Amino acid sequence: MKLNTLTPGGIVPPLVTPITRTGEIDRETLQSLISHVISEGVSAVFLLGTNGEIASLSQEQKEIAIATAVKAVRGRLPVWVGVCDTVVERSLSLARFAAESGADALVWAPPYYFPQGSEDLFSLFRDLHDRFPLPVLLYNIPGITKSRIDLAFLEKAARLEKVLGFKDSSGDEHFFLEVLSRFTPGNLSCYIGSESLLPTAISNGASGGICGGANVFPKLYSELHSALGKKNSPAAERLMNLVLEVHALVELCGGGYAGGIRAFKAGLARLGIGSGLPLRPLNPLSLEQDRLFQPSFDLLREKIDAYFQTSEKSKVATPAS
Repeated sequence: MKLNTLTPGGIVPPLVTPITRTGEIDRETLQSLISHVISEGVSAVFLLGTNGEIASLSQEQKEIAIATAVKAVRGRLPVWVGVCDTVVERSLSLARFAAESGADALVWAPPYYFPQGSEDLFSLFRDLHDRFPLPVLLYNIPGITKSRIDLAFLEKAARLEKVLGFKDSSGDEHFFLEVLSRFTPGNLSCYIGSESLLPTAISNGASGGICGGANVFPKLYSELHSALGKKNSPAAERLMNLVLEVHALVELCGGGYAGGIRAFKAGLARLGIGSGLPLRPLNPLSLEQDRLFQPSFDLLREKIDAYFQTSEKSKVATPAS
């Protein structure tokens, strides 16, 4: 796959990692999930990110997920693989496995646990960059890693041969707008991870969004991205309101990163995709959370289906110009 096709504009779901009730990687469900998101218009798939629970997986489980996903995608879209780890050699080993399996790009976030300043962090990344076998996207998520990829880091990293893109999940709107003012998709493809900032990001030149909710409702997010790319699109506000309702489901499930994982896996289970279980140490939904989640999810699903049914009827009724 050519380098300029590895970071397409659009929506990229950070795939959840389905597990069986005995805690093994659910290969069949992962294949079904990939078919689900590809059929509804996503631009690439991202394995082993925060929503993929990378920090809770063994190296063997990560390798099973990579091999299963690459085989399921069959070259139809770029496959990005997260290689964040506290152990440098494990990051490199996983990167080599991803390349050997046929993945297209890596996603690197700073190692979590020990916070590092910008200069130290770039020194580490420069060493890894030279040893990585694939192109790489940078992933800024300081709420988890405790280290921030700042503008000084990005200015240096963007000059490196293998650096293709950047995902920001800091939630800092001002910072991301500053990034967009300094870089273009020609030298650094920038993606927003905070779903509430999608309209601002796309209107200011972001390549797209890496959105956890797109695991469950990929068409909703893909259509939103398309609508945001059109000036004064009446659909954009309606679609964004539905995305905000997805966020409300995350809050029902406890909020934060863990609430997102629980909500997306539980939602997929309501669609018949997977067990709905997160990996330990995360707990599944409590009985009370599940009691609230199920009717709320079903109602939102009905709203989304109704929106697209109405939209399709409108297209049929409107003669081509």
